[in-house]
Amino acid sequence: MNKILSKKSNDSILSANFDLHYQKNEAIDGVDFHPENHYHEFHELFFLIEGEVDFFVETARYHLTAGNTLLIHHHDIHQAILNNITKYHRVFIYLDPSLLKKYNSVQTPLDYCFSSIDGHHSHLIQTSLEDILPYLRQLERLQRDKSYGKDTLALCTMLELLIFLNQTLIDQEELLDKPLVTVTSPLIKATFEYIQENIAEPFTVQDLAQNLYVSRGHLSREFKNYTGVTLHAYILKRRLLLAKKYIAQNETISNAALQCGFVDTSYFIRAFKKEFQITPKQYQKKINKTPFLNL
Repeated sequence: MNKILSKKSNDSILSANFDLHYQKNEAIDGVDFHPENHYHEFHELFFLIEGEVDFFVETARYHLTAGNTLLIHHHDIHQAILNNITKYHRVFIYLDPSLLKKYNSVQTPLDYCFSSIDGHHSHLIQTSLEDILPYLRQLERLQRDKSYGKDTLALCTMLELLIFLNQTLIDQEELLDKPLVTVTSPLIKATFEYIQENIAEPFTVQDLAQNLYVSRGHLSREFKNYTGVTLHAYILKRRLLLAKKYIAQNETISNAALQCGFVDTSYFIRAFKKEFQITPKQYQKKINKTPFLNL
């Protein structure tokens, strides 16, 4: 394959609103590679350049092949799941949601590609390498460029890419009768539904299993196999993200904790600090000083 992008594609940021990265992983046959589940305060445009990968994003699981694009909504918990994969080459662009709002129009809502479709805000688009590489090569070239006009050209290229992705998603919806999501087992689907409907209650994994009439061990194994993350870790992260949102909306720390199923405020504060590297009180002060962080 011809060289796709420069190895120095992370030298500088493209813009205050978006940034491009290129990463390669060469794995050994028979060895699984499972990056940690995570989320961002910004949107992510993920482009698979070489290899195959499954992606767990919230309640959905997607299978990507070379050339495919995955749009990951900010705050959506996600994780790449690679089994016996020898190559995992990808480009990802971090995108500030405010950029989409700024350049939205009635005729061309750029944030459509992150809107809710069939209950999901993150979406798989069946693009090809021929579709996406011209945009990515141009952005990578501009990332290394120091000349006059580089920032404006990068913005124009980014907007063109977003228009293309939105139009492709719209066309894809018209052609397909169902979303490009791996079929979820009834047990996993019921698990996600229970978590969503009862997130304000202080239920445990054991409580969840009893309500679904399965053993805790069986439920935990099935959830880990499907998502790549433990059930306890997923529930905790989902609670903390929701609590963070409530705090950003000027809810008191104790009420935010209670509304997300935390009965012990001290435990909530410790868990919050471990997850976000900042205490709830410090985050509250930060939000009050910079209200634009309330996305």
